Amino acid sequence: MTGRGSEIFPEKSPEKYTHGHHASVVAAHAVRRASEAAAFVLPQLKSPMRLLDFGCGPGTITVDLAEHLLPDGSVVGIDTSEDVIEQAREYASSKNLENL
Repeated sequence: MTGRGSEIFPEKSPEKYTHGHHASVVAAHAVRRASEAAAFVLPQLKSPMRLLDFGCGPGTITVDLAEHLLPDGSVVGIDTSEDVIEQAREYASSKNLENL
C-alpha cells in the first residue's frame, strides 16, 4: 500500500490470525469449568448424546462435558490452534476418560 494510509495499514500482516490464543488468554481459559461457563446447558446433556465442542481451547470445559455425558455419551473438541489442541489432549489424557 502506498500513500497516506500506509502509515495506518502497513503492508506486513501476521502469518496467521490466532485471536484468543495468546498465552494469557489460554491460561485464563484453562481454569474454566462447565459448571461455571456452561451451566445453562448441563441439564440438557444426557448420555448417550454426542457433542462437538467448537473452539475447545485447552479442553477443561470439554472434559467436564465428557464427564457429564458418562457412561455412553462422547465429546469431540476442535480448535484452530494446534498448540492449544495439544494442551487439550494432554489434559484429557490426564483424566483417563474413554469418551473424548
